[in-house]
Amino acid sequence: MGPIFQYLAYFLLYTKCPLDRNIIAKYHYGILIFNLLPIYPLDGGKLLNLFLSAYIPYRKSLILSIIISYSILLFLWIINYPQIHINLIIMSLFLLYKITKEYQQINLLYGKLLLERYLYHYRFKKSIIINKNTNFHRNKRHLLKIGEKYYLESEYLEKLYKKLKND
Repeated sequence: MGPIFQYLAYFLLYTKCPLDRNIIAKYHYGILIFNLLPIYPLDGGKLLNLFLSAYIPYRKSLILSIIISYSILLFLWIINYPQIHINLIIMSLFLLYKITKEYQQINLLYGKLLLERYLYHYRFKKSIIINKNTNFHRNKRHLLKIGEKYYLESEYLEKLYKKLKND
């Protein structure tokens, strides 16, 4: 919703402040482009994660999104090296902190995905066979192959959460 709100704020300011339209446009596009950078806590990073999770398992998409976020942040430092401003330092430290916190919460986010699937019994059109319990996709139904035995996703999650409940 960040980019949508950004456009609404731009439209309101643009119509209410006719003398400052160039400055408003400059800041609007600067904030919009920054927000769409593929750095995970920003909207662009969340869009990147959605795109990646459509093709690869959710846990791997989270890890790859974080790696890309660190890489983009490093790239921003490299291209701005000769003229590093206090704004870049503050933004970079904040983003570095947020990316690191996201990395530390990968297990929690993945557990949240599994718990939601267990509680809400989503119905997906596509199905795949996976052989590891860390390869769940966000948008597919799963058949788990553990050893020589196959488990439906619902059976596996039921067994997992009953075990956790008893512990």
